[in-house]
Amino acid sequence: MKTQKKIYITISFILIAMTSFPVMAANNALIKNKVFDDRRKEIDTAVVVRKVNGLAMDENQDHFEVSPGEPTLEIECIVRTFVGMGTVDIGKLKQITVPIEAGHTYRLGAKLTPDGECTATIDLIR
Repeated sequence: MKTQKKIYITISFILIAMTSFPVMAANNALIKNKVFDDRRKEIDTAVVVRKVNGLAMDENQDHFEVSPGEPTLEIECIVRTFVGMGTVDIGKLKQITVPIEAGHTYRLGAKLTPDGECTATIDLIR
């Protein structure tokens, strides 16, 4: 009987935790990386967050949640250019601090100067 009671308590705790998770997630903001367009064969750009407040991000992650405030993002702005028989990616790391509001979605972007310099941008989507 005691084992069954422990199981019910454990299941209850898990259910309570699962129902409270969406509330916690709604207090965060979502940031989406700018990825390369696979259909493009010529010049393209990508912007990838490498660290948030000093914590490394997973390389395969194309979006992530951030607490509201002014986090410091270490980003890599990458220019892909067609050279000879293939493409070359040239990346430059930069740290930016951006104001983030809870419940919003942001998308990273890039501006490319005529001399090939990549400058990251961040835009509010919704």
